[in-house]
Amino acid sequence: IQCTIEAILRNEAEFQALIAQEIARAEDPEAYIRTYEKNQTVAKMSLILSGREEGVSNTGERFTEEGLDFSAGGTVNGMQVSQSYLNYMGTWSYTIKCPIERDEQVIGTLYTEYVYDATNFRLGEVSVSYTLRNLFKGAIKGLTVSAVGRNLFFIYKDCPSDPDIALSTKNGLGAFDIFNMPSARSYGFNLKLEF
Repeated sequence: IQCTIEAILRNEAEFQALIAQEIARAEDPEAYIRTYEKNQTVAKMSLILSGREEGVSNTGERFTEEGLDFSAGGTVNGMQVSQSYLNYMGTWSYTIKCPIERDEQVIGTLYTEYVYDATNFRLGEVSVSYTLRNLFKGAIKGLTVSAVGRNLFFIYKDCPSDPDIALSTKNGLGAFDIFNMPSARSYGFNLKLEF
């Protein structure tokens, strides 16, 4: 599981480095940030140009590093990773901090906030039954045969894990995947006789 998390972080850091290169080539880096649309994993992208305390974000608001905690020393591909926090949407997030270089000079810092959407629709339970009446000349009044399946499959799932095995289904802890065993899938068969 640790390898999976590291692979996800590496992919996000590589993506962020590519975006930083695009920003470095842009005539107006702040305009590039303002027009970047959020997607399924990037909730917010912000830029602080070198020598400034405040920058811009793609959400339209001014941005500062205040409130972001990089003190744990976590890095991926040489980029700092913040502690987790609740973002402006009420979703648990983290930010990766990436320098933007042009002509071997750091012109600013790109801050990208990553989240994932836990929306999902699943076929939680299906039950099918059929009843036969008056079998064997009335010796058996009824025979019911049933098949039951639970947690059969996802109709739609965008997040990388099963939201039902998160730490909680409440807003405060729902974003924590605690790496439980997968939700159990079960199949059952019932036979009911009436005499």
